[in-house]
Amino acid sequence: MLAQSNTSLHKNQQIDKLDFYWRAGIFVILEAAFLGFGYRCLTNPIPINLPSYLSIREARGAATVLSISWHSLTGFLVKDVIYAVFSAEFSTITSGLLVQTSTFFTKTPTLEYRLAFVLLLAVLALGPLGGSVVNLEMHTCYAAKTYILQI
Repeated sequence: MLAQSNTSLHKNQQIDKLDFYWRAGIFVILEAAFLGFGYRCLTNPIPINLPSYLSIREARGAATVLSISWHSLTGFLVKDVIYAVFSAEFSTITSGLLVQTSTFFTKTPTLEYRLAFVLLLAVLALGPLGGSVVNLEMHTCYAAKTYILQI
């Protein structure tokens, strides 16, 4: 249990430490892969040949949907474990960000709490990036219907 020894949690708030670390690890790997992909597109745009029946508008829409879906899935992966850790530390999940921040820096929180707080900041920072990171642009140096995937 992530709960402190003197804290009793409701049955559905309990979470296994192994599950917490697995989810945190998968979150980090997926977000690092997305940021790496974005960096690759920024430094060396990727040419994409679209089929003749697809317009640039449809391709841009698909890229936006994929980007938003990616960030949503990674966020959903860790949100419940973040809440479970905060609940175990405070006996409630309703403490605000200021309380969570001061706890992170001033008290002696558990390792899981510190990791959950960092994950929360990552979810808050990366979530809004969803649809705005990857973009498709037409470049004249390539053949017609060839687009560049870039940041």
